[in-house]
Amino acid sequence: MKTRPDLLDIDQLVSLGDLTGGGVYQIVDDFASCLMDRVAGLRAISGERNMGEMRMAVHQLKGSALSCGFLSVASMLEQDGVGDALDFSGLEACAWESIGAWKRFLSVIRS
Repeated sequence: MKTRPDLLDIDQLVSLGDLTGGGVYQIVDDFASCLMDRVAGLRAISGERNMGEMRMAVHQLKGSALSCGFLSVASMLEQDGVGDALDFSGLEACAWESIGAWKRFLSVIRS
């Protein structure tokens, strides 16, 4: 599978600082590690039909995704897509693909 060029914002990742060690790497890696759990949490909140909580969770995840350079994930989390309109299957696929892109990016900068 070919990586979409818009999965990661490489400029954002580089602007964070030294990604080969230290705190910056850990923050982005922690985000990548918990991303699927956060998507599952969104799905659970959506099932509860609590739109206020859903909007807040979408806002938080989108902000984290943008800060960590996960551009495609962030683009799928528009406020008008909250609730039934949110494409969870697409979001999950995008999250997996973005996590893979992050791991590939790390392997390149570490070598």
